[in-house]
Amino acid sequence: GSNTLTVAGGVVNFNGPASFASGAGLSSLTISSGTANFGAMPLTLSTATIGGVFSNSTSLTITGTLNWPGGVMNGGGTTIIGSSATLNASGALGDLDNRTLENDGTVAWTMGAIQTINSTFNNCGVFTATGKSYIDYDGIGGNNAFNNVGNFILQGSPNFEFDGPAFNNSGTVDIQGGTLTLAGGVETGTFQVEKGTTLAMEGVDTFS
Repeated sequence: GSNTLTVAGGVVNFNGPASFASGAGLSSLTISSGTANFGAMPLTLSTATIGGVFSNSTSLTITGTLNWPGGVMNGGGTTIIGSSATLNASGALGDLDNRTLENDGTVAWTMGAIQTINSTFNNCGVFTATGKSYIDYDGIGGNNAFNNVGNFILQGSPNFEFDGPAFNNSGTVDIQGGTLTLAGGVETGTFQVEKGTTLAMEGVDTFS
């Protein structure tokens, strides 16, 4: 069967694999507030909503949908959006703290900001930012990077700014609308800048 775990406040620590071992039935996680710390326990979930704090030192793999309306992912592990999965980022502020976020599927980002501390975002799938608002990917401490190996698409009229983290592109960037501002990086891939859009560079970008 399938089970849903909901954390709505406080701090919950799962210290042993017996709680929710792989295949034991946990398929959905909702953290509306508070903290869920899974320690060294890897998780594979169909759906998750992170509005509070999620932490583990291994991996969180999403096979369906991860909703990120504004919350924290930390713990030193890796969050993996599977090849058939979707990450919806739509909140005012999310935090990626000492963690890797790997997208092998689809990311739909419509508003808000992500703050990063010693974290890396690897886009190996399709990342689409759309809307009419200001969108920020900020580095507020340590070494941070956004590595685009897949397709990075900007639609609508957003102002998408990388403030601090390097943007390294070896895939395809397609600016269909709005403004994309980079803070530096190594660019070996393709940039498609359509008429009426803007690619701005405020750091040191190396094209080769």
